[in-house]
Amino acid sequence: MAITDILTFSTGSKRVIGQTGSLVTTAANQPAFDWSTGRRRLLVEAAAATKYGPYSEAVGANWTLGGAVAGGTALGADGTAGLSELIEDTSTGVHRAYVSSSYYPTAAAGDAFAVQVDVKAGVGSRNIVIYATGSAFSTSQTLFVNPATGAVVSQSSGMSRVSVTARPGGIWHIEATVSADVAGSTQLILYLASGVATSYTGDGVSSLYAGYVNLEKVAAVGRPPSSYVPIPTTAAVTRIADDVRLSAAVLAILNGPTATLCLRGKLRAAPVGIQSLVGDATGRRLLYTNNSDTQIASYYGDAIGSATAATGGLSGGFGVVAARVLGGASKICLNGGAVAALTTDPAETFATARLFADGAGAGACNGFIDELVIWPLVGSDAALQAQAHVYGA
Repeated sequence: MAITDILTFSTGSKRVIGQTGSLVTTAANQPAFDWSTGRRRLLVEAAAATKYGPYSEAVGANWTLGGAVAGGTALGADGTAGLSELIEDTSTGVHRAYVSSSYYPTAAAGDAFAVQVDVKAGVGSRNIVIYATGSAFSTSQTLFVNPATGAVVSQSSGMSRVSVTARPGGIWHIEATVSADVAGSTQLILYLASGVATSYTGDGVSSLYAGYVNLEKVAAVGRPPSSYVPIPTTAAVTRIADDVRLSAAVLAILNGPTATLCLRGKLRAAPVGIQSLVGDATGRRLLYTNNSDTQIASYYGDAIGSATAATGGLSGGFGVVAARVLGGASKICLNGGAVAALTTDPAETFATARLFADGAGAGACNGFIDELVIWPLVGSDAALQAQAHVYGA
């Protein structure tokens, strides 16, 4: 059975990590299989994102260079010449690339922004600095990374969830999140650094490569950026929300007199508020997590029919089972913990079932699906516990 027999897809084109570790493009309305952990997982990004970072794959040609000149280009992880060489000149001072803050979003106090940049070593041993600044930050935030080794050399306290991962061709993918202190402007600047010094006398030859720049507003500082989106000009680009649903055939089983739904996967970040794992188009949630890394519930309708299973952490991977008996005796189990019974069990069916989203919108989140299992029956508590495990466990 093909995945398109189980799920339907309404999505935009997406860039994900392919089987060889390279950045590949999946077509719109097709499953986006991501191999970033060395195995295939279905990436679902049910939360839309607006991406900033003008000329994300042409930094040297289109950004303003200060104390630096543009060299050649290098292939990015997708085989496109999207990394620009930034060469420091011989002046004393800063050596950087930037665009006007007018091309970046205005922040409200407390807004969180996630950035991603790909880098590669050039000539010499300069570090790259991801520099978040603007009137929204009482203190500019910095992240120093060695583009030859991927090592984090230094980071300021306001840089959260810092991540550096290897990509083919000596490329390092850098991610970090910062939070605005007050309402105001934001701006992203890329510096060359001598050690941890951003102001020094250049030698006229030292360089590094940078590109694939994205900045986006996220729900909280613990959230990573979503998948990379090219920005060919100065205008921001919106990645539409994925709408991934159970097919009509699968939904018919789920709406039958008895059914068991097993979902194994991983959220992209720890839950913030209600996060829908499976929901319908009218705002109801079949499975959701609520404000906690260790809580999950089933929910049939408007604040009725919920039970909590509180074992394990969702952001570390989850295996959840919802066993449904239409009209009574439905159950839920998370990560092999105790089986919990629904306190109220209305006899209702679902017209749709969406992964990581619902019609209310607030519950939309991003994550990976490892396995999806549907049974037209309900097993024993021991059978449910055996199914409720993280992938591979």
